[in-house]
Amino acid sequence: MSSLRSLTDDMDLYHRAFSIYHRIAERDKVLGRWVEKELREVVNGWTAGVTGQEPLRVLSIGPGEGAIETKILQVLHGCRKPHPRIHTTVLEPVADQTDRFKQRVADPAAQLPDTTFDWRIEKLEDYQAAAANAAKFHFISSVHSIYYVPDLEASLKDLYARLEPGGLMLIVLVAEDSGMGRVWKGFPGLQSMRDPYPTSAEIESACASQGIPLGRQLTINVRSNIGFCLPEPPNLSEEGSLLLDFFAHVGHFVRDAPPDLQRKVREFLGSDKCSERGAGGEVIFKGDWRAFIIEK
Repeated sequence: MSSLRSLTDDMDLYHRAFSIYHRIAERDKVLGRWVEKELREVVNGWTAGVTGQEPLRVLSIGPGEGAIETKILQVLHGCRKPHPRIHTTVLEPVADQTDRFKQRVADPAAQLPDTTFDWRIEKLEDYQAAAANAAKFHFISSVHSIYYVPDLEASLKDLYARLEPGGLMLIVLVAEDSGMGRVWKGFPGLQSMRDPYPTSAEIESACASQGIPLGRQLTINVRSNIGFCLPEPPNLSEEGSLLLDFFAHVGHFVRDAPPDLQRKVREFLGSDKCSERGAGGEVIFKGDWRAFIIEK
């Protein structure tokens, strides 16, 4: 086990592994639909406490190339009481992801008039640690990006303090009772191989500890066919190997992990604790996410 390394130690490998799950889970499609329907219903009629000519201030945490964040900003523009101006502070530590986000919003098709951006190539914890960053926000968005903070309770306490009265904070992450959550909890020996990865249960516990009202919790159903990552290594494709890297969150899991551990992880992924069977016998992974809507 000591030879195993966290997947995030090699960000190129991480992005390759993530891209496999991103594709089979139809991540952008699923999240995009949820934003268009569920989030739109949440913010319809929301005034956000914006006064006079001040812009709606948004903090975007780890949005990557901005596919989902762009949709969120579009929905905020379309509130029943639209705010003519939006100013978004973007925290994204990977420069090329930020460049893609910039290209996306520069395209007229993005339909984001009167929107300005403050681009920060930094992690959330670095932004929070800087005394100069005392701004408050009407909307804070963390979609699958709260996983890597070193101190979850401190980060959530700080983010809640940064919300203006009447502001909203959206947090989306893996549901505790999903297949992904159960893999992480089911193999505690892998915990030391990777960054601490909170699920919805840790958000609930951290908010309770800090006196942060949880507000609404919504489940986002995610299903994906993972049969190609379950064969024995001699019959495992490169994509199947990368997907196992992602599930275990261990770089080169098939190459470096003991065969018995690999077998146990594959069997667990294919069991009814994590998956269900499709009409044709496919192994369909239950990868549900939980969305928290926190209002101040």
